[in-house]
Amino acid sequence: MTRNAIFVHEYGILRVAKGSYLTQAHELTRIGDLPALVLKDIGGQSLDRSMPSMPAPVLLF
Repeated sequence: MTRNAIFVHEYGILRVAKGSYLTQAHELTRIGDLPALVLKDIGGQSLDRSMPSMPAPVLLF
């Protein structure tokens, strides 16, 4: 699967999936030669700031 195909697939999922735990996809665009998803800012905190500095065991995911 190409990089562009991955972004198109992700965009399609985010456009139809609904839930308070999901962000909304507004647009699929390009920045230079790279695909980019424009997502709704949910005003939350990034995972790197909300999780402890120690890596989580893979089994948690």
